[in-house]
Amino acid sequence: SNVRKERCWNPNRYNKAAMRVREALKKEKTISLGDVATVIRPRPDEERKHTEYCAMPGAWQYPVDYSKMRSGVLTDCALRKGDIVFLDSKRMFFIYDETEHEIHTSPNCFVIRPNNICPEYLFMYLKSETAQIVMESESFGTVIQRIRKEDLMNLPVIFPEKDGQYYERIFYVEYFPVNDIVEINRTIFDSKVSE
Repeated sequence: SNVRKERCWNPNRYNKAAMRVREALKKEKTISLGDVATVIRPRPDEERKHTEYCAMPGAWQYPVDYSKMRSGVLTDCALRKGDIVFLDSKRMFFIYDETEHEIHTSPNCFVIRPNNICPEYLFMYLKSETAQIVMESESFGTVIQRIRKEDLMNLPVIFPEKDGQYYERIFYVEYFPVNDIVEINRTIFDSKVSE
């Protein structure tokens, strides 16, 4: 018999896929997202100041195209390398490099700022089917699926098995066009080997 979680009346939480994933996660070495990252809800500037470089979902592409950014509200959280911009379980973006301009995102997003875990690994884990099923089971809302900060912070994250450079490589292979990969490998990975 399943005891319903207090304040959580989302039937998705009790679907078979979600329950199977939760059981499987019990066998893994996991840690809560809140233990490896800070979860920030950007707050708008009190004077409603604007910035030309607001990274909304339409601009979430690799490599970053600043021309696709648009004017938006300045917040108290400028994005920085390693940040994961999270709108919902399906829409998130990784700030993979130093930014050319100070960029902000919508106050409707969370900024997940990894602190003692490889950022590329965490981003790819959050995009994985395992994390998706758990997040969707915690989300509420029929048209726009939302997840509460508290549930996001409690999300179980499986410990990475390999070193950060491995996940960095995988990220670029997954998200960048092939012709950029050759250049990225040369600039990032060859320099590390020669150090």
